[in-house]
Amino acid sequence: MALNGLSTNQVIRIFVEPGSLHGETLYLKGQDHKHISLVMRQRPGDNLLLLDGNGVARFGTIEKICSSETEVRLNEALKIESEPPCHLLVLQSMGKGDKFEQVLQHGTEVGATCFQPVMSERSVVTLADDKLPEKMERWRRILKGAAEQSGRGVIPSLLPPKSLADALSHSTADCRLFLHTEANLPCIADVLKDNPESILLAVGPEGGWSNAEIMHAKENGCIAVSLMPRTLRTETAALVAISQLLYQIERRH
Repeated sequence: MALNGLSTNQVIRIFVEPGSLHGETLYLKGQDHKHISLVMRQRPGDNLLLLDGNGVARFGTIEKICSSETEVRLNEALKIESEPPCHLLVLQSMGKGDKFEQVLQHGTEVGATCFQPVMSERSVVTLADDKLPEKMERWRRILKGAAEQSGRGVIPSLLPPKSLADALSHSTADCRLFLHTEANLPCIADVLKDNPESILLAVGPEGGWSNAEIMHAKENGCIAVSLMPRTLRTETAALVAISQLLYQIERRH
């Protein structure tokens, strides 16, 4: 769909608060205002694509840029068709450095719909309770930016950290997979026999899952799968697995 000959790929995308796209005018403030006016250097008359994160999208035209806000006239509504046909929850074990943030960014670009950090037995980092709100807010900003950049219609959700056992017990996914480096395991294409509505993908830490975690995963309906004969870093394994899963699902629709 286009506005005055522009496609949705030719305009800047901004996610806004749900319910804010029902009127005729929208005022962008805070980081969105700074991004539009200072980073992207937009001017009155420029067009935007505004999304509420729940599937509602409208084109907008910048009317005025003030010191603290950008005034946008809301135009036609449109349907965003870039979302995958199934819900994909990624349980990602925490790793050193920015590994989890890489999974959030690139996993969002590929099409994952939900992420949850997992504190596995062999995780080499811990999340202090007093730092967690700040971390969660940073991670949500990464998800928002990646969704805007990649043309998503929805910002992936972020669940609070849990152990693998707790995360599995709270999930209702009808297809559950966990990555394993053991030889002679099936690949993702072999185990996706149907078209599941929801998939859980568990990705282990640098040191791999413990024996207790492997046993618990199998007892909770998880199927062990392997990606390739070579050993991948945890953040690389997550991206490869997400890509393979969504390729197999989307080619069937």
